[in-house]
Parts: sequence; C-alpha cells; structure tokens
Amino acid sequence: MASHPKAKMTLTGNTDDRGSREYNVSLGQKRSVSVKKSMNVLGAQDTQIETVSFGEERAETNCKMTHAMEKIVASISLTKKSK
Repeated sequence: MASHPKAKMTLTGNTDDRGSREYNVSLGQKRSVSVKKSMNVLGAQDTQIETVSFGEERAETNCKMTHAMEKIVASISLTKKSK
C-alpha cells in the first residue's frame, strides 16, 4: 500500500452467530480496525483503508470452523482508483 498511494482497501470484520447482533457488529468493527492499525504500521495511509463490520451477517453458514479459526480477523479487497 505504501508503494501504491492511490490504492484503496476495504477491511471487513466478521463474526460467528454467538452473541447479540449489536455485540457481533461491534466485535467485527474492532477486528477490522485492528487490522487497519497493523496496515498503518506497514505504511498504508488512513485514507487508503475503509473499515466495515458485517457482524454475523456474512458469516459462512455451511463452514465448520473451530473456535480459533472463527477469530480470523478480516477479509481484504483491493480496488483500483479509476483514472
């Protein structure tokens, strides 16, 4: 990201279905912000990164992950800025 200052990134925080909707959305946001902070340390600028939380809304319903695997922090999608 540091070498591509026009690049944009969206970090999405997700959770499983344990806890209330409000709790899960908050937890997903905390997770995506945590990854954003790590990306900042690596040189990415705040303006390059958007954080979003879907809580359990976009969780994989058919996926059987262990509790530790469910803590995977965020999925990252990169977008190019149009000219």
